Order: sequence, then C-alpha cells, then structure tokens
Amino acid sequence: MAGQSPHLTPDEVRHIQEAFARRRRPGSFEPGRWAVSPYNRDASVLGAPFPDHYPHSTTLRDITLRVIEQAPGVTVDRAQRRRIGEAILEAGVPEIEVSAHGWGMSPSDLRAEVAHLKSIRPDLGIKMGATQTEAMVDIAAEVGVTLAEFWMPALPEATPIYWSEAYRTSWAGGDWRTLGVPTTLDQEIERGIQLIARIRSHGLRASTGINLLTLVDDNHLERYCTAMHAAGVDEIWLSDGAAGIGPEGWNHIISLVRRFAPGCRIGTYIRNAFGLGVACALAAVHAGAEVTEVSVNGISATAGQVDLAQMATALEVLYGVHTGIRLDQMNTLARLVEDISGVQVSAAHAVTGRGAHNWGGTEIVVQELKVEPLLHWAYEPSLVGAEKEWIVNRTSGMWTVQDKLQQLGLHVDREKIPLVWQAIVDDVTVRHRALTDDEIRAICARITGK
Repeated sequence: MAGQSPHLTPDEVRHIQEAFARRRRPGSFEPGRWAVSPYNRDASVLGAPFPDHYPHSTTLRDITLRVIEQAPGVTVDRAQRRRIGEAILEAGVPEIEVSAHGWGMSPSDLRAEVAHLKSIRPDLGIKMGATQTEAMVDIAAEVGVTLAEFWMPALPEATPIYWSEAYRTSWAGGDWRTLGVPTTLDQEIERGIQLIARIRSHGLRASTGINLLTLVDDNHLERYCTAMHAAGVDEIWLSDGAAGIGPEGWNHIISLVRRFAPGCRIGTYIRNAFGLGVACALAAVHAGAEVTEVSVNGISATAGQVDLAQMATALEVLYGVHTGIRLDQMNTLARLVEDISGVQVSAAHAVTGRGAHNWGGTEIVVQELKVEPLLHWAYEPSLVGAEKEWIVNRTSGMWTVQDKLQQLGLHVDREKIPLVWQAIVDDVTVRHRALTDDEIRAICARITGK
C-alpha cells in the first residue's frame, strides 16, 4: 500500500527499512519478489538431525475466536462466538485464545465470554494475546484469563509498527514516543522483564512472544530467550506471521530455544502461505515445541493458519501423538464454522473438505474396497466424522456401475449396464458435476422402462 505511515516520520520509516535490509541475505531476500528466512538455505540448518522420536502428547491451542474476524468479510456476534467456543470445547480442545490487542470486544464482553467458557470446562487454559502494556495486563487479569502473552519483534526497530497503543495514541492526537516503545533488543528485554513481573503479580502465567520470526537470528534468540527465562516466563511463543520459515528452520529455532530457556513451554503460531503450515507445525512439535496454535478450517487472513483437524489427525494417526482432540467431531465443527463465517473450505481440503474422502469412480480404486479398505486410504473417514464416498464417472468400469446400482437398490440387466454408464457419463459432461442418486435412478428408469 502506497502512502505515508500515519504515526512515523520519513526518517523513522527509513530507519526501519535499513534495519530490515541488514537482516537479509542473498537468495532469501529478493527485493520486490520474496523475503524468507535465511535458515531455509543454511546447510548447517538443513543438515541438522531431528530427535529420534515424537513426544507422547502435545497441546493444541485453538485461536479461532481471535482470528476469525481477520478473515476478509467475516464478522461474528456474541451468540455466534459463544456457539463456536462451545463446539471447540466439545471437540476436546484444552486451551483457547479469546482476544489480542484489545481489538473488537469490551472488557465486560470478554469477561462474560471467559466465564461462559470456564463454566463448560473449569480447567480450560485461556490466553489473551498482545498484552503489551501494564493496562492491557490488568485487563487480562480482570476478564479472568489464565495466560497473558506479550510479544516483541525479532526486528526491534520495527516495534512502533506493531505496538497497538501507538496507533490509538496518535489517532487521539498524542505522541506515541512517550509510551516507551522498545526499539532495541536491550529495551525489549527490559520491557519484557517488567511485563512478566506485572503478569505474575496477578497470579497469571506469563507468555512472551517473538514475532516477525522470519527475521530472527541465533544471537537474538539467545539473548532474548535467556533473559526471559531468567525473569521467570512460563512460555516462549514463536510467531511466523509471514510463513517464511521451512520445517528445517523450525527444527533449528526450537532446538535453540530449548537450550536457551530450559523448562519453558514453547508455543508456535504458524501461517500457511506456502501450504506448509501443518508440515512446519509438525516439525516444531518433533523438535520439542509443546503448544501449537490452530484454528478451525485454518480460518484467518491470507492463506490461513494451521488447521485444527489436519494437525490433530496428522499427530494422532501419523505419529501416535496424543492430543485429546475428538477427531470424530472434526467435520461437524468444520461445517459449523463454515456456516457462521460464510467461508467455505475447498472440496479437496484435507480431512474436512466435502470431497476429501471421495476417491472418484476409477474401477481399480472402487473395487479394491472389496479386498482391503485401507489400501488407498491412510485412515477410515469415520475416524474424523466423515464417510467414504465413490461415484460413477468416465473412469468407472461396468463393475463399479453395477455396484452403484445395487447400492441404490436398482436391478438392471447386465447387457444394459453399458448403456447406463454411457448415459451417466453424457449427463456428467453436460452438468460438469457428479450425478445425484436420484438422477442415476432417473437414467435407469429411462433405459429400462421401469
């Protein structure tokens, strides 16, 4: 977007741009084309081994209530938020995030929402994000959350862009520079120590985040994480909003954080710009991250977040990692959030897309079901609350057509089955979709005269 920053002077903008340029390396930064983490092309990172096992269990923290209105064109009212929250808890989610930056909801509304969620699950972990000031920390305590999180950018010079209070202050005619916004790593550390003390004074657990993680380097990780660990932080939260870090980079980063902040819980916030959200989140869990932030259907802005259903199913089925998530609720939950948000997942969306468990009508794939139902299936769709489906199309053979007719309770003489197949294919060609059962019945009636 062209134009002047509303609260930064041209010199301040130039200072941030110069700091950004200093962090970039050839290949990982192509001006006007892309900007990703240098770790993705670092031989020592790419060649580093992962642990030889996944953990026994891990935590999925659902952030749908925070990010749903970041999705373009989506607004939800209090009743809709309540229904989504209830369904998420019914699915077994142990932790949830309700808000960040103090956007969109009053403290009284947040307090009511938190109280309702706790009435359903008293042991629920509830996070409020971006508590960047003492006042925001106090609000987090007032509304009853259990975890208050603040974050600092991996590029400290850019903090004024991401400090919400700076915008509120400048809009009101004030000078955001009086707020003490940290713009160096030393200042971030000092501010973090102060906020941890404030959070813990309320009896809350403290989480500190590093965002703009694509720009992080080893030195920043060591200095910041070591200092936050010494200050008593409970969780270190790593946010790659740009999705510029690949799976190997996540292994490297998590390994360093574990070394610099032993005993701290590590959480991740990973977006899906390259379609690698789940892959990167799995790499982070494999490397030792204990918390993965997810949303239903991956809903959020741009390409979305790590998808709850996909992450839970991959962990449980591929790697035997216990999540506590009720997988059989995943498709029901996906349909609910689609209905409320108006945002539909694609038919091929893994795990919860309406066509995710339809192998089409190819003869060999349909007929194999009579031999071994898991030859072409990594899991039974019923595991995630869906059904295994197949259709008749141009790739189907006569046996598959016969099976479909028997499934519908229709008797057609063997010599007429090729005529039924041809009529179905012709109709599919005209309609550009699979036929319904009633449409197949009508074709059979026309051909058989019954």
